[in-house]
Amino acid sequence: MRKIVFTLCLCMILCGCLESKEIQSVSYAISMGVDFKDEQYELTLQFLDFSNVAKSEQGKGGEVPLWIAVGRGRSLDDAIREIYRTIQLPVNYEHLYNIVLSESVLERKTSETIDLLTENFLIPYSAWIYSTTQSMEEILASKVIFNYPFLYSRLSQPKDMQGQLSSVPPLSLQEFMLEYEEPTKTIMTPSINIDKSAIKEDLTGIPVPYFEGAHIVKDKKHLGYLSITDLEGYILTNNESERSLFDVKEEDMFLTVELNNPKYKIKQTSSADGTGFELAVTIPAVLRENSTELSMDEVKRKVETAIKAEISHSINKGRELGADIFQLEDYLYRRHHADWRSIQETSDTFEFEKIVVTLHPFNSINKTDFKFKNKSKE
Repeated sequence: MRKIVFTLCLCMILCGCLESKEIQSVSYAISMGVDFKDEQYELTLQFLDFSNVAKSEQGKGGEVPLWIAVGRGRSLDDAIREIYRTIQLPVNYEHLYNIVLSESVLERKTSETIDLLTENFLIPYSAWIYSTTQSMEEILASKVIFNYPFLYSRLSQPKDMQGQLSSVPPLSLQEFMLEYEEPTKTIMTPSINIDKSAIKEDLTGIPVPYFEGAHIVKDKKHLGYLSITDLEGYILTNNESERSLFDVKEEDMFLTVELNNPKYKIKQTSSADGTGFELAVTIPAVLRENSTELSMDEVKRKVETAIKAEISHSINKGRELGADIFQLEDYLYRRHHADWRSIQETSDTFEFEKIVVTLHPFNSINKTDFKFKNKSKE
């Protein structure tokens, strides 16, 4: 009798699978694009095709079509309602990998868009945030080599390629939300463009996404856009960079250096003129190509000087927009609040008085080159 009662009690408290659904009966959104034009929101969703995933796991398969839905309306709710009206299967957002915001959204509707996305949808805060001036449908209809699904693209897995060639650091929805509320933070959202000729299937070019720069947001305002060239000094030296290749070109000289896992620190200095600030960058480096007969120490000094010039260029390009890409203002605000308040009362400019770049260690890929083994002091 006791066993019967115990069994009945278990049946009452144990959960069943009455509400479970087969994965093929749900539309899994993996990418989202949000645009604002003609005073309307345009919401674009890309869905995961499980037949494509299965083929990628089993080996190379044939091309599988992309599934994209587009809705328009005066609000995001209106736009998503348009999609729900025709989608046929329930939409699930819990596996969303990335969210692409148009430049017009960043300029006019950032706060409303972020609020609506995080309040009305079950979107994971780990989703990556990007920006673009291109067509959302073109972005989300771009390809991945070998006919892999879009969840293998650099947009969905932005950290995978950082170890080969670093770009603007990826930004998650959670990071964007936290920094957006901080008036001293400068946010750089990686900007996406489409290249239709670099990658080819047979002799036919296929559209692939790539990072072309970043849109800058500070104090809840869109400040503008900086290209990869503008940001090169930051990309070479920021703490999230993993590997970069840097060329030093002069009239009769060419050097290529590999930079790995740089670290920068902001230091406060004191002098007769008062408090100053220094940007100190340390980078392990390998000399990969050298067309000169210079010693290792001379090559090192030239590379350090060139990197310092790139850092200054990036800082100045950011300053033209009112951006602080190395976050000096935020550093002062949090660690030296009195200095921050004093500078803010007299000027809106936060500057480094000194930039120091140190390549350490600095080696050559040519281990048998006599001059690099014997003339280096390291």
